[in-house]
Amino acid sequence: MLTIIVIICFLLFILLVIQAILWQRPKIHYRHRTLWVPLKDEFEHCFDTKEISISNSEEKKYPATIRSRNNQTCVAIHSLRSPQFNGHITVNVDEELYDIYVDSWDAKDHSYPIKELFLSYKHPEISDIADKYNIKITYNQTKDIWLRDEFFIGYVNEDPFILNGPRDRELDQWIATLSNKRGNLQMFDIDTQIVRSLDYFGNLLATGPKSYISGMDQNNNPMCQEIIEFIKAQGDDVKLTYIYTSWLAVGHIDELITIVDGKIIANSPSLALEELNIINAINPKALIHVHKDKIPVKKLLNKYAKYNEQLDETIFQEMYKILKPDYFVPGLYKENDEGFAISLTYNMVNIIVDPRFLIIPLPQGPDLSWGSAIWKELFPEKDVIEIDTSVYHNLLGGIHCGSNELRW
Repeated sequence: MLTIIVIICFLLFILLVIQAILWQRPKIHYRHRTLWVPLKDEFEHCFDTKEISISNSEEKKYPATIRSRNNQTCVAIHSLRSPQFNGHITVNVDEELYDIYVDSWDAKDHSYPIKELFLSYKHPEISDIADKYNIKITYNQTKDIWLRDEFFIGYVNEDPFILNGPRDRELDQWIATLSNKRGNLQMFDIDTQIVRSLDYFGNLLATGPKSYISGMDQNNNPMCQEIIEFIKAQGDDVKLTYIYTSWLAVGHIDELITIVDGKIIANSPSLALEELNIINAINPKALIHVHKDKIPVKKLLNKYAKYNEQLDETIFQEMYKILKPDYFVPGLYKENDEGFAISLTYNMVNIIVDPRFLIIPLPQGPDLSWGSAIWKELFPEKDVIEIDTSVYHNLLGGIHCGSNELRW
């Protein structure tokens, strides 16, 4: 009897091991959606056609129909697993072939104006600038505030296509519901069973047409394979630059850099220390707001200067060699109990960027010209709006993390 029990236990153990291995195997899943492709006037006569077939350069065939949408004649391509169309598509209508061209999926960088802003919290200053530039604001209705991390908005033929990532928290259902309610906001899901903070979309920054910067870990592993493969599938001309970010507790590229008018702006611990030393020489008791505390500048320097000097000499210099930033802004970090870095001072690159304005953190502390003054000097033609970002900062994020946008 004992022998039978031992054999059964051994078999159960083997089954559990096999299940664990299968569970860890990454898998990709795209939600099936319809791609709407506007057709030129010469296709108007196709409107009454019931069914057509469509194929791209890879000879993949999809069911499709000709429909009217937003007062345009469109070919509606059904059962898509992803919007990976790049180039020539042949439409077969009643045995007559037509050639159309569909753009691949691509994000819009910060050079495009914001038309709709997604926010987790109400900020009067943002409402004012939105009114000034006729920007719609849609508020997140969940307790999950990190809008940037959950989804990434790209476009196909100027129609927005949401790439919904593997994070899958409360916002996952919120953005799915929003997509279903809007005819012009389509969505594709990417799913993997191994999910890291590194795989969130705060770790992906569009820098130009088919050009992106993404964070990676110490073993040169970037965001999850499913996301990277999806982006690369959009064409041979896709450019991806990788920066080491997993030394950060959150591990996102938007904690280190931003892009304004095509210029790369990077955080600089050495610049921050330089300016704090000036304050310290004038008033060592001056209080600097860091997270939920206010620390005298002399104590702050004694406690964090050495750590930031080491970061600047190693990690930041390596990043600068790769990215070659155009400008620098001050930023300090501290080490948490697990040995990872978090922003100590309010992160001046974690901001909302529009060609007409910048939304930045309101600096906390005496005589700190780290806010509108520094951005006005760099970009004097832009409106610079300072807001209280402590609600994000105290949770290891910033206003960029807590927002997302549609651009046109």
